[in-house]
Amino acid sequence: MALTKRYSYLLETLSLLTIIFIIGDFFIKWSYLFGAYATTSANFFTRMIEHQYAGFATTTNGVALFSAKMVTLLLIDSISPLLLILGIIQFIRLLHLYRATGTFFSIASLDRYTLVCRYALLWTLYGPLNSMLTTLILTISNPPGHRVLEITLQSRDIAHACIVGFFYFVAHIMQEALSIKNEIDLTV
Repeated sequence: MALTKRYSYLLETLSLLTIIFIIGDFFIKWSYLFGAYATTSANFFTRMIEHQYAGFATTTNGVALFSAKMVTLLLIDSISPLLLILGIIQFIRLLHLYRATGTFFSIASLDRYTLVCRYALLWTLYGPLNSMLTTLILTISNPPGHRVLEITLQSRDIAHACIVGFFYFVAHIMQEALSIKNEIDLTV
C-alpha cells in the first residue's frame, strides 16, 4: 500500500510537470507567432511564418496590428490544450482521492476516472476538428473557389482513439469490480 501511494505522488508530480510543459509550449508557440509580426526584420523564421499565416497582421512603425483571424485561430488552438489540462487535473484529483481513501474501487474513484476518460475522448475528437477549423480560418479570406475545408485523420488521431478506448475498457472493468466488491461486502 505504501509503495502504491509513493507511485501516486510520482504520478502527480509528473502530471503537474506535464501541465507546465503544455502551458509553456502553448505560450512559446503563440508568443513567437505574435512576436514574429512585431519585428521588422525579415529572418528565415519570420518569412516562413508570414508565408504560412499570410494576412494575419500588418505592421505600422514596428507595432503589430492583429486581425480577427489571428485571435480566432488562437482561441481555436487553445481548446485542445485546455481539454488535456482539464483531464490531467481530474487525474490528479483521482490520485488525491486514492490517497485519502486508500482504495481504487469506490463510486467516487470511478466517477473521477470516467471524467478523465470523457476529457480524453473530447481531446481526441477535437484533434481532427482543430485541423479542419484551422485550414478554414487560414483560407477564409481567399476568393470563392480557393477556400479550403480539409478534414484530416492522422495516425496519431487513430492512436489516441485506441488509447481512449482502452481507458473506457478499464473504466468498465472498474465498474464491474466495484459491483463485485459491493456484492462481497453484503455477503455474510
